[in-house]
Formats: sequence, C-alpha cells, structure tokens
Amino acid sequence: SLALIIGGLGLLLAGSVKSYWALVLGFGLFFGISNGIGYGIGLNTAAMMGTGAFNKMRRGLATGLAVGAYVITPVFLAPYLRTQVAAVGPHATLTQMGMAFLALTPIVYVLYSISSLQVKMPVPPPPSAVEQRQRETSILIRLWFACMTG
Repeated sequence: SLALIIGGLGLLLAGSVKSYWALVLGFGLFFGISNGIGYGIGLNTAAMMGTGAFNKMRRGLATGLAVGAYVITPVFLAPYLRTQVAAVGPHATLTQMGMAFLALTPIVYVLYSISSLQVKMPVPPPPSAVEQRQRETSILIRLWFACMTG
C-alpha cells in the first residue's frame, strides 16, 4: 500500500505541476521508488512459494510468473496510454494514473490484510563482537573506496 501511495502521489505531482523538475521528482524519484518497492515485494512473495503455507507452489514457476507479469505490463499498457495522451494530454494522463493508483490503495490493503501472504520476518541472532568488528571494517573500507572513486 505504501508503494501505491508514493507512486500515486508522484504521478499526481508530475501531472499537476507543469515543470521539468516536478516531472523528475514526481515520476522519476517518487514513482521510481514505488516501482522498485512494488517489484521487490512481488519477487519476495514469489520467492516464498514452496515454503511454509505455500509448499504446494513451485518457487521457480512463481518467480517466473512474477517477473513475466512485470515485464509484459508495458506491452498492454502502452496502447492505452498512447490513446490517453492523444486525447487529454500527458499531464492529465499522469494525473489520472496517480488517481487510479490512490484509488487502488485501499483495495490492495484489504486484499492483503485478508490473505495468507502475511509472513513474519525472522529475527536474526545478534552478531558476535568479531562479526560486528568485521562488518564495521567492511563498511568503512567500502565507504573509503566510494569516496575515493567519486
């Protein structure tokens, strides 16, 4: 639901404010973040198939269907969006898409709430002192390399 809200608000911003930076911020940043969150959640859910309550699903099939659905969506959405842009313009199209995302949010939330896809996240054991020191050293080395190459 959070991804839909962020994406919907980003599309509304990109559609309602007619400037380059609103497009970059709304569509590029906010919608991009929501798209990444939504894709990550979808793949994570597909990867849970074959375990626990979902032991009858094949994990590879579920992951393939999730990736395929993500990839094929623009093929079906492009003709509709092309017609919408020609009919009402790009800003109105983005605004309509944002409103559609926000309208779908409560529906998705209710469906997710009543589904059995809610899985508790495992709590990892606390790291030992040696592991913690290695992790800190690794982070510092990566940060140093990132700053030196930037």
